[in-house]
Amino acid sequence: MHHKLNHIMRTYSDSYTDKFKLLQTNSLCDNIHEAGDDNDQNKVNMVFFSVCSRVEVVVVVVVIVVEVVVEVVAAVVIIIVVEVVVVVVVVVVVVVVVVVVVIVVGSTIKN
Repeated sequence: MHHKLNHIMRTYSDSYTDKFKLLQTNSLCDNIHEAGDDNDQNKVNMVFFSVCSRVEVVVVVVVIVVEVVVEVVAAVVIIIVVEVVVVVVVVVVVVVVVVVVVIVVGSTIKN
């Protein structure tokens, strides 16, 4: 169980690091930053750019954290469900085998 979770976490953290880089390279803030020509506009753009990029990083981090949490919870639920199902199947099989053995042994003893 623990090993499976570690593997899942490692896989997700790698994919989200890539996603984070991708989101930063396709930044909306960069477009605003490059748009300004004159000095006043440049100053406004610089301020906006610094605020924008900070907000953008926060948004990206929040999105990634939410996605990771959702996927890890889903993965944990799936692991638990699978393990519970396996246990239930094993128990059912054992019970069926025991019942069959008891019936067979019982009928041979009677005869």
